[in-house]
Amino acid sequence: MCWYKALTSDFYSGDMFAGQGNAAGRARRASTYFLLAVLMVCVGGGWFLWHHDRVTREVYVATMDLPAYHQITPTDVRRTHVRSAEVPRHATADPNTLVGHYTLAAARRDRPLSLDRLGPRLPVDALSKHLVVGLPASTAEIGGRALGRGDRIRILLSSTSAEEPRNGSVRAIVLDVTPDGKEPGRFVVVCAFPETDEAILLTTGGTARTFLVRVPPTSPP
Repeated sequence: MCWYKALTSDFYSGDMFAGQGNAAGRARRASTYFLLAVLMVCVGGGWFLWHHDRVTREVYVATMDLPAYHQITPTDVRRTHVRSAEVPRHATADPNTLVGHYTLAAARRDRPLSLDRLGPRLPVDALSKHLVVGLPASTAEIGGRALGRGDRIRILLSSTSAEEPRNGSVRAIVLDVTPDGKEPGRFVVVCAFPETDEAILLTTGGTARTFLVRVPPTSPP
């Protein structure tokens, strides 16, 4: 009986050690698989970033630094390849969506032009020999009607000076309308008016009340 007990004891002890060995092996294999999976993810992610960085789109960029409220001409833009990561959402590869429009903010050289940062198309040379000025206005001063980009207006100047009353009228194009931010119902209307009318604004601007009246689009500039 002694030899039987010793044999069975060794047998069960061997099974126990074998089970422990199998568990350790499975743990090592699981760790190896996990490390391989992490390595594959890192390699795949690196390849994706490298490939994504090399992907380009053909869009139109500015050939030079363009100021705000500049009407775009064919010489202001060129078509080129730009890394996709640097292309804004509203960039374009169609020059017809750019030429004739004007910039709402300064545009940098060799950077894609974004359609959401452009004003509407204007007639050729509509802003040539024009000055740009921002006029504070209230809802009452614009006739209670909203003005929009591209609207043609007449700036009526009514003097408040009792000593030397001066009145004037200037035609202009609305380039942008933004809330003043300081007081509800007040706006800043960015207008372009002919250089030849500068004297009228300078003469009456300090003592005049301003009214902005929309005129038909077919009216002469």
